[in-house]
Amino acid sequence: MHVQKLTKSAIFLALIVVSFLLFRGTTNIFNAVIVPLLISITIKDMKIKEGLTFIAAIILLGFMFFRFQIFFIILYALLAVMLLYTKKNNYRFSTKALFFSATSAVGFFIVIRMTDLVLGSPIERALIAISGGSFGNYLTLLLAQGLFVGLMLATMTKVKQFDL
Repeated sequence: MHVQKLTKSAIFLALIVVSFLLFRGTTNIFNAVIVPLLISITIKDMKIKEGLTFIAAIILLGFMFFRFQIFFIILYALLAVMLLYTKKNNYRFSTKALFFSATSAVGFFIVIRMTDLVLGSPIERALIAISGGSFGNYLTLLLAQGLFVGLMLATMTKVKQFDL
């Protein structure tokens, strides 16, 4: 049984790395849906210690190879745990969508700020510039991204093929 968990973890870890390699820059929003889904599928049958070890492995790989994604990886792990929690407790779709959307939007704001502060990246300035130089438009962009991610994750809890 341990061999199966280890094999599954290795395969899903590789898929997460491929996702980070494929979706960079403006397409990074797809990671906000794909990575939490992959994490939650992987850790759903694990004990807490095993799941935390898998998440730690993702964070370690992120630190080694995707340094600017490290805070995003932590957010994605939080979203994965939320996916499992909302599925287990059988929340209504609207509650899940609101829960994921709010967490994603606020999470994106915090994570972008943390990445800029700790790693010295210009992500927030670039997004404000893309938003026409308006901080309000930037916040609207983050809300739209949060809504997209929230609706996608809430929908994934309904899809039977993604048995979370």
